[in-house]
Amino acid sequence: MGDGHLEIKRGAICFTQNSNETGNIERISQLVESIFNKNVSIYKHGENSCRVKFYSKSLLNWLKNNCYDKNGAKVIPWSVCDMNDSIIMSFLRGLIFTDGNVSSDKSEVVFTNTSDNLAQFVYLSLQRLGCNPTIGVSSPRLGKKVVSDGHMISGVKEVYSVRSSGYYSKSFIAWLENPYKTAKKSYIHGISVAKVTSTESREYSGKVYDVSVDGDDHSFCLPGAAIHNCGAGMVNTALVYKTMVGMAFAISRSGDWVDSSSAKVVGATATRMMSIKEKGVNLLDPTEGDPKQLREREAIVVYYRNLIHLVIDAIKSEFRKNSNTIELPDSIPWIISGGTAKAKNFLEFFKREFDKVKNDFPINISEIRMASDPLNDVAKGLLIAAMNE
Repeated sequence: MGDGHLEIKRGAICFTQNSNETGNIERISQLVESIFNKNVSIYKHGENSCRVKFYSKSLLNWLKNNCYDKNGAKVIPWSVCDMNDSIIMSFLRGLIFTDGNVSSDKSEVVFTNTSDNLAQFVYLSLQRLGCNPTIGVSSPRLGKKVVSDGHMISGVKEVYSVRSSGYYSKSFIAWLENPYKTAKKSYIHGISVAKVTSTESREYSGKVYDVSVDGDDHSFCLPGAAIHNCGAGMVNTALVYKTMVGMAFAISRSGDWVDSSSAKVVGATATRMMSIKEKGVNLLDPTEGDPKQLREREAIVVYYRNLIHLVIDAIKSEFRKNSNTIELPDSIPWIISGGTAKAKNFLEFFKREFDKVKNDFPINISEIRMASDPLNDVAKGLLIAAMNE
């Protein structure tokens, strides 16, 4: 999980170490020979590195299928809550020896990696042991950079850093340096690391608080809680006539869904797709703009179209459920608002898509038009309604 990699074509499992890391090289060699009964070859690799290699087709296939995600990033195939403390401590020791370090005064342990899965594993494992870790993320390193023990890191991925200090961390650090001693019993301060086994929905009529955070998923975890924004990425719909609400509902897909869905299609991040979208995408002509981003713009247009039809279908379904309680005049206008509707030519694009299904739409629409201030009109209306109450 640290300095290892697979050579698929050769059927080899490799570990690359700095040449002066003789202790690690010897330890890896002994583990491979004692656990898998395989002989290792050790040879110079590059100017300052040494490579330990052995061959095992069955182990290589297991590692390939269980320890890498679809993008080739390393993942831990087990949950922290399914491992005992002894295994977790040994696992952490290997990860910290390869992609981490202990401060010179033996007060802090640090793990640095571009894999969010490995970083989360280290964070939760340290919590499980009673430590008080923090996790942070920084922008990709530009060029090559030397980190602890002469390791070289370069690339374009975000870098995750897990740090832990304090009384129980010092006890763990002492064990890292001498694992033959027994670590002090940890005290977890009421924290429990566990897997969510099921979820359920319940009707609720009280207040709901939307805790907003940056990121593609609008979700985050902290000790004892997992939070997901209730309001992010939704299309809110209301049928209103002369201030009377006939029906109101929301679907959990909106601009964020366009970003994440189109990102999966082109192999990009939702953040990148959001950036391209906000720079301006002509929904009627995606060829307009940087030719290098044509594929991304085309994907965004496809999911804008899908989003429009999802909303139309949802309105049809909800109206038919409530049609016996709603009385409408011959036709009503359809007003569009919100940040997602600010894409170039969105109104014309919406009208074209609606024309394809209007014969099957249960409500007579007199016109489709944009709100005068799409980004703020809904908030203004809510303010007026609150003041009237």
